[in-house]
Amino acid sequence: MRNSNRVRVALRGVAILMVSISTVTSQLQSQCNTSHNVLASNSPISVADCGAAPNADRDQTAALQSAIDASCALASRSSAPPPVYIPAGQYVFVNLHVSCSGLLIYGAGSGGYRGGRGGTQLCSSGGTQPMLIIGTPAAPVGRVTLQDFQLSGFCGSTLPPGGITIACLYCHLSRIGVTGFNNFGIEFTGAASQCCGFDDVNQAEIQVSSTTSVPTFAVQLTGMPGDVGGPDGVSVVSSNVNAGCSAAGNGFIKFENPGQTITASSSWIGNRFEAKCDYAFEAITGIMQLVRFTSNRWENTGSGGLSINLTNRLTTDPPAVFNSNNWSCGPGNCTFKDSTGRSMRSQEYFGPSTTSPNFFIMQSSGGAESGIAVTTQSAIPKTPLMNTRLIPGPGVYRVSLSLLLRKSASKGTLTGTISWGNGIREQTGGTPPLHVADPPGAEVGQDLVFYAAANQPIRYWTTFSDLGGSPEYTIRIRVEYVGP
Repeated sequence: MRNSNRVRVALRGVAILMVSISTVTSQLQSQCNTSHNVLASNSPISVADCGAAPNADRDQTAALQSAIDASCALASRSSAPPPVYIPAGQYVFVNLHVSCSGLLIYGAGSGGYRGGRGGTQLCSSGGTQPMLIIGTPAAPVGRVTLQDFQLSGFCGSTLPPGGITIACLYCHLSRIGVTGFNNFGIEFTGAASQCCGFDDVNQAEIQVSSTTSVPTFAVQLTGMPGDVGGPDGVSVVSSNVNAGCSAAGNGFIKFENPGQTITASSSWIGNRFEAKCDYAFEAITGIMQLVRFTSNRWENTGSGGLSINLTNRLTTDPPAVFNSNNWSCGPGNCTFKDSTGRSMRSQEYFGPSTTSPNFFIMQSSGGAESGIAVTTQSAIPKTPLMNTRLIPGPGVYRVSLSLLLRKSASKGTLTGTISWGNGIREQTGGTPPLHVADPPGAEVGQDLVFYAAANQPIRYWTTFSDLGGSPEYTIRIRVEYVGP
């Protein structure tokens, strides 16, 4: 290696800063009480050696940042920066930056203040940036690991603007706690096409405060404008989210995609999402592609319920695939909206208080509505509801069909009918006759469960018999895709 002060090496969009041994030694001696043995052994740098102390009365930002910078200065072609260790206790700071790849920052556990016994807590006193910044979309990093500490924003008069923001390839967060933030607890940003994605979160604990002053989500995936897209392949596993709710409106997961391509292929497996919210609470919202939600528990014990709002405006892929989730939405109930109608849901379990029919439907599918509420005086001709050539495709469907009389006539009956194809012939099922001479408010209905083969239209229509007068009625149809 040449004895130059700085050589910049670019590796797949990730910049690694290298310095000469003599310069590194000088930097360490001036910034931290760290010996030359660090160079030989790659042993951890303790923030205590850089002047940091668990003292709630003194800002520790400079000392904490010095330890990170000193480690980054030791990165070379053949060795990663040495780990940075933060001993147990509470460290008051503003915000921190990691601008090198391969760094491990770890503490003595994520218990911390209000979070359990012992542990390491970094407690922000405010600032205009997120508490912890790992790379940026313009200068991303790779393979950074955060482990065994808590990040809190409760040491200032207002919450910081964000928790952790990550523009990284193959970053790892394990046993991390995040609380006391606005906007987001953990944000994955940058574009997979350029730098970022395939990050994972394991055994994290994210607390969304009820004192948030702006709409705030536990986790946010942020794509880039234009055609570069968003972070790809993010995984969140075996983690816990606990959320309070302010009038500003909070949620669990947000996909923010302003560009021409979108964030894709994230996985959410075995997590627990809990809220206690009397305002409308968003479980999942945004523009996404092929996101997988498996074996998660979603719960709101307040009266605001949970809403799911999905779309994929750019491809024919489903926005999301749901399998074996547990939904307990409380007295506010659940609502589910997929503007494309392509999301797939199977083996979902719904808690005893989840009764809203809106939770089971998709707003549109195959170019026709599958959530119908039409008020009319005329018979409705055979009308497409959906076509199984598109996702969700062939499988078992459950259809709820009802007719409600709003204005009576002198005589006659009205029936509603659903048809589907089982691969050999068209099948039909429908309501009992509704007597239109009955008083307004009379209602009939029918629930149907059937198998529809591929490329088969599902249709509905209504028929009058022996009609006298001009009745008015409402037909309501709700469709659930049960599974293949």
